Amino acid sequence: MAQRHVKLRGVVLARDDYRCCQCGHRHKKRRDLLVAHHVIPLALGGRDAMENMETCCTDCHDVITWCFFRDHPEITTSNRPG
Repeated sequence: MAQRHVKLRGVVLARDDYRCCQCGHRHKKRRDLLVAHHVIPLALGGRDAMENMETCCTDCHDVITWCFFRDHPEITTSNRPG
């Protein structure tokens, strides 16, 4: 993970009070259960910026990611940007 993303992740998690923006569950003691999710995916031209990120627990992020790839089969792991 790039150093910029590590810093940005920490800022996004703190901004959202370590609470998943999808289910509302709070994980202040288990930050490894949280991700900084890109609301508009990078693969669709989203930016790697705080305004495009929200805190998600890993369970909600898995569902969001699954739905994204279901709805966008043309995007695969081999042609994702970055």
